[in-house]
Amino acid sequence: MLPVDLARRELAAGVKEPQAYDRYAGGRVEAWCAHFISWLFRMAGTPLPGSLIPSPSTRSPTAGCNFIAKVMREQDRILPQGAVPQPNDIILYKRADPKTGVFEAPGLYGFPFIYGHIGLVEGVVEEGGVKKVVTLEGNYGDKVSRVKTRLDSPTIGLFARPAGAVPTAVGSILFVGAAAALFFALKRAKA
Repeated sequence: MLPVDLARRELAAGVKEPQAYDRYAGGRVEAWCAHFISWLFRMAGTPLPGSLIPSPSTRSPTAGCNFIAKVMREQDRILPQGAVPQPNDIILYKRADPKTGVFEAPGLYGFPFIYGHIGLVEGVVEEGGVKKVVTLEGNYGDKVSRVKTRLDSPTIGLFARPAGAVPTAVGSILFVGAAAALFFALKRAKA
C-alpha cells in the first residue's frame, strides 16, 4: 500500500489528536505532522532515512519538518521550483511568526526559511482556472485532514519526492503535466 492510500484510510477513520499521539508519535504529546508523514512511509515499507518508531522517551529523528527537508536535500529529492508535485510527494510549509505574519528566516540546516508544517500530496486539481495542490496532513485542525492550497501560495516552502513515492491514480484528482499523463498511459497499457 502506498503512503497516499494509508493517509486516505486514516482520514476516513477520522483520526484525531488524542489517537494520533499513540498511533504516530509513540505516546509523545507534541506537534505530530512530521510523525504522521514518517509513519505513512514506514507503514508503506519505504521508511524515510533515519525513521524509527517513536516512544514516550525517544523521538524518530525524521519526525521534524526541518530534518525531513535536510534529508531530502542530502538525497537530491527536492523538486525544482515550479515542478508540479505528484501523489506521494511531500510538501513543506514555511513557518510564519504568529505576531507579524512574516516567514521566519533564516531557516535551519542552511534553508532560507523555517519549515513549520508538512503534508503528503494527494494530487493537483484545477478550480476556476487556479491550480491547487491537494494534501493529506496530520495535525491540521488537530486531526488528519484533506487540505487544498494554491500552487502559487507563498506559504509553500518546497516539495520533495522521497524514495518509494511512486505516483498513483487518484479518483477525481486531475494531474497536470505531460510526464504524469505519460506515466498513467503506460501503466494502463501494461494492465
